[in-house]
Amino acid sequence: MRRIAVGIAVLSAMCVLAGCAQRILGSSAQERIEKTVPMPAGGTFTLDNINGSINLTVGKPGEVHLVALKRVRALSQEEAKEGLVKLGVEVTDTGKGISVETRYPKIAGFLAGVGFSGEVTFDVAVPEGTEAKLTTVNGAITADVPASAIHCETTNGKVNALSCSRIDAAAVNGTIRFKAQNAGEVRTTNGNIEGQILSHSPGKTRLETVNGSITLALSPDAALHLSAENVSGVVSTEIPGLSQTKHELFGDLNGGGQTVRVETVNGSIRIRLIR
Repeated sequence: MRRIAVGIAVLSAMCVLAGCAQRILGSSAQERIEKTVPMPAGGTFTLDNINGSINLTVGKPGEVHLVALKRVRALSQEEAKEGLVKLGVEVTDTGKGISVETRYPKIAGFLAGVGFSGEVTFDVAVPEGTEAKLTTVNGAITADVPASAIHCETTNGKVNALSCSRIDAAAVNGTIRFKAQNAGEVRTTNGNIEGQILSHSPGKTRLETVNGSITLALSPDAALHLSAENVSGVVSTEIPGLSQTKHELFGDLNGGGQTVRVETVNGSIRIRLIR
């Protein structure tokens, strides 16, 4: 018992110190980077970030336009400028598309925010129809690319796909919202999922969360097999012809098709039609 108490005290002290360090990072520096690079036809755009949000839109044919805003906070102005120089954004032509990656400096405490903190936010425009793979750890991902398939991953942040041809998305702490022709795997641990699938013949789909509700809207003409279940919470629908129990909803719509699976542990499920 004494060891547990000591451990809790040490952990609390560490948290207090980290909080104090954040409060005294009074010096800051920032830099705006803007680049336009050629994108091969049919190429894939990949962005791998750590701290900072990502915003993706449709741009001009044959090119990727990128604006990255680097921000660093530190104990002194000199250290902030040093961190800003070492916080890099690498843009690479892979031969199959464009890859962007943030490079964080190997300075003790930089990522933890003890003595330093840094982030890079991105605004990117890609050619219509470009497949995109977007990853960040701490930050939101927003995409409005009607003809593109997107793959989104974030740990602490929300995903908001305003429009895309297909979405695959994963989060740990964050809500996922999407409007897509098709969806593959969309999952979060702590957060809600709100989605619209526009296709009349959706492909195999799985929407899953642990602590959160799921609302899914389908085309009135969509041909699919629906399987929805939860452990705790209400399951509801306005769609006739489906079988329902307290925690399950299942059946074929418009003759059946690929399976659209919807699952949560703690949260409600609602299936409706797009109007």
